[in-house]
Amino acid sequence: MVTKFMNLKKVFCSVILIVSLTSITDAKENKVKHMTALEKYMLAKDLADEGDTKAMLDVFTIFYTTYPELENKVQEAATYLMQAASNDNINAQFNMGYLQQTGDVFEKNLDKAIVWLKKASEQGHVKSNRQLGFIYLEKYKANNSDNSLYIESRKWFSKGAKLGDIPSLRQLAIGTLAHEQEGHEEALKMLEEAFGHGDARSARYLGIYSIIRFEVYGDEKYYNQAVDWYKKSAMLGDNDSISWLQKNSDKAIVKQPPVKN
Repeated sequence: MVTKFMNLKKVFCSVILIVSLTSITDAKENKVKHMTALEKYMLAKDLADEGDTKAMLDVFTIFYTTYPELENKVQEAATYLMQAASNDNINAQFNMGYLQQTGDVFEKNLDKAIVWLKKASEQGHVKSNRQLGFIYLEKYKANNSDNSLYIESRKWFSKGAKLGDIPSLRQLAIGTLAHEQEGHEEALKMLEEAFGHGDARSARYLGIYSIIRFEVYGDEKYYNQAVDWYKKSAMLGDNDSISWLQKNSDKAIVKQPPVKN
């Protein structure tokens, strides 16, 4: 069930949602602050064994956030995560789906990932819709561009976007630009909307689209538009946009933004 995995914290730090130890801090908030990772783990495990679903999730959280300190607990921690998910813990369901989608901790299994992510989505977990969109997009690319899989991917990105998930809105727009003959102007408006919410990658994709227009039509206004979008993306810290500007534009001095914690 559990696979060997590398760079776990690097892979999950921007995605995984189980970083608050809700049960054990509620139980002994002051004492927990001074515990070792193993002591916290064992406390959460004791509560989990009493049937506390949140504590089941905490067991995996502690394992994850301290990895590789508790590396020998991987099988046990994964089992508690699965128990939490089976007991309808929404964050555990999301993480079960995400981990099986990526093949880290658990064996990669997109069909099982879909089951868990749909359970989380049904309970209102917004980001689960986005991950479902990515899964069906992966299936689409692996199955000779089966259009039904693309349509399913678009359905989930659309659901996420309607619930306010900005990366889902971005992916919905990118899909339209990459795979559809019509709706490009609406897709560009989606990217502008996503950028308006601070999404740097959306500005970069607007820059890419402007470059394509420049290459097709040869009109320098499109190149200038691209530079403007890359600048906006760079100002929000997008490293790819910073690199592009450094290589392709002498119209602005681009400073590396401060590292965000």
